[in-house]
Amino acid sequence: MFEVSAYSTGRAKLFKYACTTGCVVTRRVALHILTYWSTAAEHTTVNSKQHTRRVENHFGKITPSSPNRDSNLDLPVLSSRAQHDKRVFPMMIRTRYLKVSLMIICISGFLTVFYVWTRCGEVGSARHRHMPEWDTKKTPNIQDSYVGDPIERGANDLQGYEEIDCHINGEFTVGCRKEGGEVYLPFSFLHKYFEVYGKLATYDGYERFEWSHSYSKVYYPKGKYDPRGVFMYFENYNVEVRERVKCVTAIEGVPVSTQWEVQGYYYPTQIAQFGLSHYSKNLTEPEPRSKVFEDGDKELASWEVPVGASLSRVLDAGVGSYVAQFNSPGGGFFSSVNKLQGDN
Repeated sequence: MFEVSAYSTGRAKLFKYACTTGCVVTRRVALHILTYWSTAAEHTTVNSKQHTRRVENHFGKITPSSPNRDSNLDLPVLSSRAQHDKRVFPMMIRTRYLKVSLMIICISGFLTVFYVWTRCGEVGSARHRHMPEWDTKKTPNIQDSYVGDPIERGANDLQGYEEIDCHINGEFTVGCRKEGGEVYLPFSFLHKYFEVYGKLATYDGYERFEWSHSYSKVYYPKGKYDPRGVFMYFENYNVEVRERVKCVTAIEGVPVSTQWEVQGYYYPTQIAQFGLSHYSKNLTEPEPRSKVFEDGDKELASWEVPVGASLSRVLDAGVGSYVAQFNSPGGGFFSSVNKLQGDN
C-alpha cells in the first residue's frame, strides 16, 4: 500500500513540476517516465504477492521458503519497516535526479529554440540585404542615352561599365553601375525607395525615359467655373487606361478597380471620376459625326435581305415616323449582316 502512495505522490510532484515549466518536451518526457514507474510499481506489487508467505513474520525469524524455491532452503525475512526503507530511499533519489534531468531538458530546449530563432532572423535579414544585381556588363554607346542632340562624353567612355555595390544607409545593399566617376542606381530601387514614377516612352521613333515625382498633373482653369459645365479639369482624365483599372464591364459600363484587391471590385471614387470624365469630354469634344442610311421616310436605302427574311417600313406611333422593321426566319434578328446597296 505504501508503494502505491509513494508512487502517486512522486507522480503528482513530477507532473506538477513539468506543467510549471511550460515545456512541451518536458511534459512528454515526464509522461514516459511516469509510465515506466507505473509498470515498475505493478511488477513490484505482483512479486510481493508471490512472496506473502515469507513476509508474515515481523520479528526477523525464519519462515518456510517460497514454493518456487527448494523446500529445504530457509531464508531470513526482513521486517516491514526494513522493507519500507529499502524501497522508499531509492525512489527519493530517483525523484531528485528526475527533477534535475527535467530542468536540464527544459534549458536545452529553450537554448535550441532561441538559437533557431536568431538564426532564422539572420537569414531573413540577409535576403533583404542583397537585392538582384545587374548581371551583364556593357560597353557604353552614344545610343544608350536619350536620343536627341548627341551628348559629348570624355575619356570615361573607354573605361566601360563596372559593377559596384551601393550600401544604402547602412541597412542593405543594391547592385549599381559605375562609369568613370559617375554611379548609376537601378530605377526599380528608386521607384520603391523614394516613391517616384517613371516609364519608357517613344516619340518620333526615339525612346526616352520620363521621370515624375507624381502621376498627377497641374491644369489651370480656362475660365469661370460653371456648375453645369465641365467638372474642374476632368476632361483631361482617362480613367479607363490607368494601371489600376482591370477593365470596363460591358454590363454595368463602369471600371473595375484593382487598387486594393487583385481580383477586382467596384471602387466608388474611381467610378465617379470615370463618369465625370466622360461627361466633361462630351461637353468639350466636338459633336460626333453621323451619317443617315435610312430614316424610314425621306431617306430610303436599298438593303440586301437574306433568303427567308423580310424588310418592311411601318409607322411607329412612339417616334411619330416610319421605321424599318426586319424579320428573320427564327423570329429574331438577322443571322447575317445586312449590306447597304446604295451610297455608304
